Amino acid sequence: MNRREFSRVSIGGLAYIALPASPLIADQLSDLFTDREASVAVGAAFLRQRPELAVQSRLLEQLELPEDLSNEERVAAIIRRRINSDFEESRVLVLNGWLLAESEAAICGLMALG
Repeated sequence: MNRREFSRVSIGGLAYIALPASPLIADQLSDLFTDREASVAVGAAFLRQRPELAVQSRLLEQLELPEDLSNEERVAAIIRRRINSDFEESRVLVLNGWLLAESEAAICGLMALG
């Protein structure tokens, strides 16, 4: 998976979890990642570095999403801005060989919590 594909599925994945009555976020996201195992491994590494975020609600808060997540386009725009801001403000980290925005790592964290 390359960076462009990762960003696309990350944004799509978070827009997808916005749907109401979602039983397990990781199950919903699993079909959106071409390499679920790699996403989970990256997420687990992130959560080891940031154990205070190892709760779904904390990760969603970290992503600064609004309470109403029903508008997928709005959620995707917020996430794109957040990822761009992370890179502009040097909120980046290297996990398992990937240079990621903190927001991208948080998305993988959601997968790891699954």
